[in-house]
Amino acid sequence: FYYILHNTLFRRKWSIIPSVLVTGLLATPLMMVQMATLQFITRESQGLPTHRSLYAVLAIYLLTILIGWRGAKPKHTRIGLTNYLLLISLIGYYSFLVLNMSIGKPEKHLSVGVHQEYGDCNITAPDITGHYRQVYLCRETHGQDYELECDDLCEELGVPCSQVSTSWYPVCGRRHSNKNKWLYATSAICTTAALLYTYFLTQKDMSKKKQKKS
Repeated sequence: FYYILHNTLFRRKWSIIPSVLVTGLLATPLMMVQMATLQFITRESQGLPTHRSLYAVLAIYLLTILIGWRGAKPKHTRIGLTNYLLLISLIGYYSFLVLNMSIGKPEKHLSVGVHQEYGDCNITAPDITGHYRQVYLCRETHGQDYELECDDLCEELGVPCSQVSTSWYPVCGRRHSNKNKWLYATSAICTTAALLYTYFLTQKDMSKKKQKKS
């Protein structure tokens, strides 16, 4: 959000200030307003997004980027230090994601603490949008990528996993169903993002240098 705002809507001298403020203070409210508006436009039920709102948000942001990019040229002949710092941080972040996916073992991950309370699977209640949802986590039918029966892993790691209540209990990860697929997908996305950010953050205005030489 910051990068899009800084390079499209707020392309002025002190654009970094409104970009940071809008991103830091209004990211969540703007996301809620955006989703509500998109779901209204795509005629979806509020609170139940489908592929239609996904396509809409991709089209809108792509159009915003193209409008901001059209005719835009770098204004500086030198690359700022902040650009290098941001680029190094981003490349480090993407590298960590790929490394974590390649060597990580979710089946060895254990979390003991407060989680969603489990209980009667048939109890429902309306949420903020008016849709009825399950109040409690259903141990019998949950389809998340974690297990609730972690005795073997607790014993292997030597961790006390006694259940304190229906909201304080151990959770452990599941083995990848197809690790190579997730690794290739993560690598492709992270590599593409790193290349794009490298391109955008290292652009320089070469026309001024040519004018000086001439």
